[in-house]
Amino acid sequence: MPMKRLVVLLFVASFINVNAENINDNDDCTAHGYPLNDIIKVEKTIQKALKTNDMSLLAEQFNYPFAVNLAYGRRIITNKQELINNFSSIYSKADIEEIVTEKNSVPFCRYDGAAIFGGMWLSINNKDKKIKVAVINSETTKLSSDAPYGIPVMPIDDLESLKEFANRYNRSDESKKIVDVKSLKVDINKNDKYKRYLVSGMLLKPGYQSFSLYRVDINNDGQPEWVLVSQCEGSMCSSGIEGVYKSKDRVLEDISFDNVIVSNFNLGDMSKWYLFTDNPLFTLLKEKTLLNFYNGVPPQVCSYLWQNNKVTLVHGNQNYCIH
Repeated sequence: MPMKRLVVLLFVASFINVNAENINDNDDCTAHGYPLNDIIKVEKTIQKALKTNDMSLLAEQFNYPFAVNLAYGRRIITNKQELINNFSSIYSKADIEEIVTEKNSVPFCRYDGAAIFGGMWLSINNKDKKIKVAVINSETTKLSSDAPYGIPVMPIDDLESLKEFANRYNRSDESKKIVDVKSLKVDINKNDKYKRYLVSGMLLKPGYQSFSLYRVDINNDGQPEWVLVSQCEGSMCSSGIEGVYKSKDRVLEDISFDNVIVSNFNLGDMSKWYLFTDNPLFTLLKEKTLLNFYNGVPPQVCSYLWQNNKVTLVHGNQNYCIH
């Protein structure tokens, strides 16, 4: 399958092939402070570096640290050597060949950067004021030396388990009844090694269309809980844990995740918690379930252990992760 050309945060842009002479100084890129000539120079340098296997030249075109958005989640590249060591894990040989042979592509630009081939997002380096790659959006599964913090836990993908949860949910509170259990459907990306399942047919709140549903011991008490996760909410496409439930007789007992987080970190309310879950959201490390959230500034994953009514940061920079 051809490499997806670009996924940039909240939108998808396609490249338009044109002749070089059609490029002029009155384009959107220049208006946003990203002159086309400078962008093209970066593109050609990257192509030259890949064609000649000059990895040092390639590494010079990146602004460190930067995020790599992979098929299973976000990882951080902190320096040139780390990029050199892992570049072949970010892009396949076919992807690299596609980048090298790309001709006369017009980048997509906006006020904070420009998108070029290979899912690369350019921005201006604050130190030297040069345009460099600041983000890579890749469909590759993972980096060889930067695996998730623990073993990924997959969402539920069988309809019988989904229907069990839905029926329990309906019986628990008629005011929050799920719309038509028969309409439940699992959308699975068969090409995704870290399969991200979306459950459609659950409309718990206006505007919510899709969820992932997990059966995982989220609080490490020895008994698995049902965890409902919203995948894309609002204009920012934020994600988060919508609810945590225990099976009790034929219904569900609600364990307030929000209250646990707010009380543990003295947040006041959940508006101060993370806007995005990482993917994978749940990982297993030494038989313990960890929760992974994405912190955007600077980009990194913050991992937590929930045990004995206490939530503790176990992985991530304390200067930026909530703790």
